[in-house]
Amino acid sequence: NTCYMASALQMFRCIPELLQGICSVESPQESRSHALTKNLIEAMKLLYLELTERKESISPYTMVHHLRNYAPQFAEVGMAGPAQQDAEECLSTILQALLGHLPGNKHNCLVRELFQIGLKKTCRNSDPTIMEEQVTSETTMRFPLIIDSKTNTIHDCIQKTFNYEIQKKSAISGIETTFNVTTEITELPPYLFAHFVRFFWRNDTQKKAKICRDVHFPVILDLLPYCSAELRNPIARNLAEQKALYLKSHPIWGDGDVDDNERKWAETEKAEAQAEMAQAERLKAALASGRSLREELQEDDDQYGYGEEMEDETQANTTANATTSHSDRLEGCSSRPLSSIYELRAVLTHQGRFADSGHYIAWIKTGIMERASPRSALQPMWLKFDDEKISLHPEEEVKRTSGGSEGPIAYLCLYGRSRALAEGLNFD
Repeated sequence: NTCYMASALQMFRCIPELLQGICSVESPQESRSHALTKNLIEAMKLLYLELTERKESISPYTMVHHLRNYAPQFAEVGMAGPAQQDAEECLSTILQALLGHLPGNKHNCLVRELFQIGLKKTCRNSDPTIMEEQVTSETTMRFPLIIDSKTNTIHDCIQKTFNYEIQKKSAISGIETTFNVTTEITELPPYLFAHFVRFFWRNDTQKKAKICRDVHFPVILDLLPYCSAELRNPIARNLAEQKALYLKSHPIWGDGDVDDNERKWAETEKAEAQAEMAQAERLKAALASGRSLREELQEDDDQYGYGEEMEDETQANTTANATTSHSDRLEGCSSRPLSSIYELRAVLTHQGRFADSGHYIAWIKTGIMERASPRSALQPMWLKFDDEKISLHPEEEVKRTSGGSEGPIAYLCLYGRSRALAEGLNFD
């Protein structure tokens, strides 16, 4: 029973920087304290390399073995064999193992560079006559989002998690007092794990039960309202710069004739739609043939006679990539400018009533765009990784995993920094 591990590993695969870091990491020096970590990272590296080279399903026995050696709780056995485990705990355990072993720009740690969230917590005495407050700073690798009877959206969860009350002894009055705790974001990473805290311990059943409440999670998530003033300023400055560049390169936003502007918009939308459909066909062909999109595009270049013209340029790029530094070779969201807007990239769902049973599935967003019907708009397609079974599904189906039913329910969401800006300007 390893669906918890398989779904977590599939979420990591859609983070190109992390995948590249794992596959290129050198084996750490032998030592008794690092032996278990070394074996786990080496098993992950071999597994990802094997998944890249092979097109059929793989049984990850080696990865399971070293994960259970590193974290013995995953080796627990139930009445019917190996016990079901928590996918979020597995994901956090693997991230903890990778800390300090993948070099990066921030604190020489790639994991912190990609996922570290900075928080500032202010604990203030609720008594207005007593001026007592304490400010602390901390970091985390994920957002734990609390769910109760009043939460309906991910923003309700964030507000519930960021604003709450605690009881503690006042340093001034010396008595138990209510303190209000408020939290602000001081650092936003390229990738963001949102963890819906859906499991809790029930004394009557002696099991971790599940909260199946429907909690909407958006495709585009804006965290600007939760950022500190120090973080809002550079985000706003970057927003203004990106808007200026966009307006300068798109003269159709000028003060021209209304009909002429509408005609230009129609032509632009038509060209974009044709490009999206052509790209979707290439991606579908690549998935069907088991090849990468790069190989598919190369075949098109050869077919139309562009291969020879681009050969010298390709060789030059290959040489440049081989000599670039670690920061230059980063791809994906980490190369995008600072923004508070995130786009949904992956969802990990759980189906079942209890944490020690049920089934985990990973949903990964692709670049494929399809129409559900001839008159409907193009929508992104997602890959569903259900153990060894892989299938393609529309984004609307992923949105229906928000909860409230017996089917798969979102437990972890992975968001990536987006180039999309306010007022409909999209740079992706």
